[in-house]
Amino acid sequence: MKWTRILFLSLLASGAAQADDYINYVGIGYATLDQGDRFTINGNNVSVETGDGMLRFGGDINKWTGMELRAGGTAQPEEQTFTGNAKLEVENDYFAGAYFRVKYPLSWVNLYAQAGFVRVKETVKFNNSSASDKFNDSSWAAGLDIYIGQRWILNGEFFHLSSENSVDREGPGASIMYRF
Repeated sequence: MKWTRILFLSLLASGAAQADDYINYVGIGYATLDQGDRFTINGNNVSVETGDGMLRFGGDINKWTGMELRAGGTAQPEEQTFTGNAKLEVENDYFAGAYFRVKYPLSWVNLYAQAGFVRVKETVKFNNSSASDKFNDSSWAAGLDIYIGQRWILNGEFFHLSSENSVDREGPGASIMYRF
């Protein structure tokens, strides 16, 4: 994963160059990701959501661009029970991604779109069996940052984790971040 090391070093370098501008940030977030109608049980299409927590670390390259690293996993899997006591649960064991961010800063709000690459490990449990899969995919997010004072940021976004096997894993997310 050479590209993640390069992006991480770029973030550190950008932070060291402009530390007085509070351009780096670290934060925690939560996203509710719809896993799409990817399962058919008893003849019905079934949609499952996961509640995923994430850690975020990023920095500005300049006023209009930045980079971000994200890592997280499912904090709250949704288990569904069907006729005949069939149980289904989907969980993102982990995800880690690196993103390039384009932004449009307004006085106390920052609009942005970001895209990058992500590594995901997911587990699907059905009744008493489970299967795991690891994959690399493209990922993106779009949203807004609301600056609260000098150092705090409230964030709301639409997060698209992955489209592996034609299944969109996406949904709304929120974060709180600290600038340093």
